[in-house]
Amino acid sequence: MTPEDFGQILSAGVDEFGISLSSNSLSTLHCYYQELQKWSRKVNLIARGTSAAEIVEKHFLDSLALLQSLDSERDNVVDIGSGAGFPGLVCKAGNPLLRMSLVEPRYKRATFLRHIIRVCDLSQVTVHEQRLEEGSSIPGEQEFNCLVSRAVTDISQTLAMSKRFCRAGFRIICMKGSGYTEELAAAVDGLAGWELTETIPYQLPQSGRQRVLLTYTAKMN
Repeated sequence: MTPEDFGQILSAGVDEFGISLSSNSLSTLHCYYQELQKWSRKVNLIARGTSAAEIVEKHFLDSLALLQSLDSERDNVVDIGSGAGFPGLVCKAGNPLLRMSLVEPRYKRATFLRHIIRVCDLSQVTVHEQRLEEGSSIPGEQEFNCLVSRAVTDISQTLAMSKRFCRAGFRIICMKGSGYTEELAAAVDGLAGWELTETIPYQLPQSGRQRVLLTYTAKMN
């Protein structure tokens, strides 16, 4: 996919979310896309056989939708189970002013994330090669005020493993598909300390898939 085609698809897609991308961000994201294609031939980063159009929509556009809920002047974000960088590193490439930490326990994927950070010359982004639920602290975690989760686990488990961050004003943003209502119903028992404060539904432009951003905010004591 040429840089021009890639840029046009992304620009048109994020416009539906009320987001704009600079020419520099589009160039960075295309570099990321190209490296993802190269590495995926040897490393299990995305599902085999995923077409170029599907990669752009399912991974890049869907990740960029998260920018609707992030504020680069206020937020210091941790992305748990970042995998190949979806959504955290894509959002960082789309908005270089974001402060972003990526938690990814698998060595090859963590290596890929560090490679993208280097070749795309991104700053204020760190990779932590560990699991959140191990209980070990993440460097700088007291500075985080927002946690994001995409395709890692269900809402109940996300809230449960994030208890350490349950302090006034801290936000957890879960990215979910159309079946999220079932998870919402099941999450009631795990809501201690958290309340659902924002729901942003959106649609992926090519496939029409329904998606949603669910923001949970820690309750004031």
